[in-house]
Amino acid sequence: MRPPLFATALVLCLSAAATAQSGQLEETNLGVLKPNTFTGHVLTPPAPAAAKALAPARILYAPADNDDPAYRAQIAAAAGGATVDYFDARNFTPDSVLLATYDAVHTFADFGYADKVGMGDNLATFVDQGGHVILGVFTTGWGGKHWLEGAIMGPGYSPVASPTGLNHYTGSPYLGNGSSCVATGVTTLDITYRDTLVPQGSGVVDGHFADGEIAIAYRPLQGNAGSVVFVNGCGAFQFSGTGDWATAVGNAAVCLPGVTFGTCTTRLGVMGLNPGGFDCTTGPSSGLTWSAQVDTTPLVGTTTILTMVVSGFGGATDNVPLLGYELLCLPPFLIDTANGAHAIAVPAGLSGLTVATQAARLEVDALGNPIVVLLNGQDLTIG
Repeated sequence: MRPPLFATALVLCLSAAATAQSGQLEETNLGVLKPNTFTGHVLTPPAPAAAKALAPARILYAPADNDDPAYRAQIAAAAGGATVDYFDARNFTPDSVLLATYDAVHTFADFGYADKVGMGDNLATFVDQGGHVILGVFTTGWGGKHWLEGAIMGPGYSPVASPTGLNHYTGSPYLGNGSSCVATGVTTLDITYRDTLVPQGSGVVDGHFADGEIAIAYRPLQGNAGSVVFVNGCGAFQFSGTGDWATAVGNAAVCLPGVTFGTCTTRLGVMGLNPGGFDCTTGPSSGLTWSAQVDTTPLVGTTTILTMVVSGFGGATDNVPLLGYELLCLPPFLIDTANGAHAIAVPAGLSGLTVATQAARLEVDALGNPIVVLLNGQDLTIG
């Protein structure tokens, strides 16, 4: 029997331990020689697929550095009780199979990465598949000793780049001027080690230090891809940073910076003919996927063949009989078909638009005759 993908990845990681460096001295970004000793990853299996929706978030703490269990615990608390595992990126590179079992990955450089290009490429693939990446101090430091490369550092992913590749090696207090969800509860960020940064690509700056340096930045979500956040510093014990670093990282792992979710308003009509069963799972937001659920329990027939969500760009209506029910939106129509769970891409640039939608079921009776059952409507305001 083929072993589960997670188990396969774990066995490969651990079986390779014999080739890892053990005690070899390496000059770190902190300017001291330290032994690079592999002591093992800390990896837990993901929840079964059936329980995944109710399980806490899973975060992989994957720095090019030693583990810091206390810092992981702080990140876990900030992320609402998330599971925060550790992967030693100094000596190994997490592959896409392992990364896919997590919701977010946090990395920074102190020692060198085992494969700084492969690490960056795998993180970019992880983001493309919906994962969130939190980059930290020294990842942009191409002018120093150790840094991160690969696709994740390019303008399509990282919200910042370093024009000099250098670190400040001096502190400056955080101004507390971040406004996204990443900065919620973040009042102080103090540290000596901060990358010299400028925005790149679609990056949005979300807070500064007193000397003008960027404190937090993020790349807005693109389609179904995840977010990329840069937190310019580190709360791990090696860096002696103080303040709300774990809060910023925990927030970045579970929130969606820059996203304003739209609203759904349920509408049953005025004729009292339409059953309910059509609900929004997420609020509709420009450039993201809107999720909705349609009850598949047949009302007239014996079986539901498919469900439909109809977007009526002619606006809302009522008191219009159709097929023994009430029509709640007007053409032109955009129809999405599924089997209960609908995931509908909302084009970018539609923030503020209102759209009337209505669900329907295609049922069949015992003889196989089709029956269309119109359900309630949802009036959307796109965020």
